[in-house]
Amino acid sequence: MTGPIFLVVGTCGEYSDRSEWHVCWFPTKEQAKSYAQKCRDADTKLGPNRYDSNTVAASMIRRLDPSWSTDYTGTQYSVVEVPAGDAA
Repeated sequence: MTGPIFLVVGTCGEYSDRSEWHVCWFPTKEQAKSYAQKCRDADTKLGPNRYDSNTVAASMIRRLDPSWSTDYTGTQYSVVEVPAGDAA
């Protein structure tokens, strides 16, 4: 059995219109938190051009998060610990 993995999770929207997706995983919490912050920073750089997918900033966020999505609530990134389990 190995240690846990740490998922970077992206979300946008609220209530029934909320979307959630897995961005990537890391073996350490520190790596996952650092990557989530990079995603947040890239998303922030979109500013008012958030809905224009042809900008350089949008290209940057898609390299970090290929499933990136946004709406009026913006995009949030968090880290989730997933415990290791035995393969069946």
